[in-house]
Amino acid sequence: AASGARVAVGMPGDAAAGRDSGRVDVYRRVPGGWTREATLRSSSLRAGDEFGRSLAMDGDRLLVGAPGADVEERDAGAAYLFEWDGGAWIEQASVQLDVPGYADRCGSSVALLGDRFAVGVPGRDAGAADTGLVLVGRIDAEGSVDFDELRIPSAGRFESFGRAVALSDGELAVAAPWS
Repeated sequence: AASGARVAVGMPGDAAAGRDSGRVDVYRRVPGGWTREATLRSSSLRAGDEFGRSLAMDGDRLLVGAPGADVEERDAGAAYLFEWDGGAWIEQASVQLDVPGYADRCGSSVALLGDRFAVGVPGRDAGAADTGLVLVGRIDAEGSVDFDELRIPSAGRFESFGRAVALSDGELAVAAPWS
């Protein structure tokens, strides 16, 4: 992910906190090249989280997907919002389902535009196996998140709605590769 003079590089296979725990390195352009500004990990990082599998950056905000995170259930997944405070990247919030399920894979895809975000949950059993859904929300002035679930009303099995997400000019695009 890139924004302005910054680039974020996800390394979901990093093993600093256990196999495939993951990390994100943020680089900033400086005269003559690039310098690493920060190495980011979630505050709850564990083996298998795949932190950094998906990334979205807009200005001083970075949204990081960790679809393998065990949030109440194995591989339920989550996404983590970081904000640059002028001196460091601070973890502000996590985005996850209110009632996580096994292999939901929340955070498989992420998008960020200003104070709006989208987080793909392609493994969610929403009416049928792996139909998927997308968490669509807004970030308030304090860095807290509020979101709703977006689903396909007539989704069939294994559609994986939310496998990829994108935001642009107030529009949301969502992939459902098996529909």
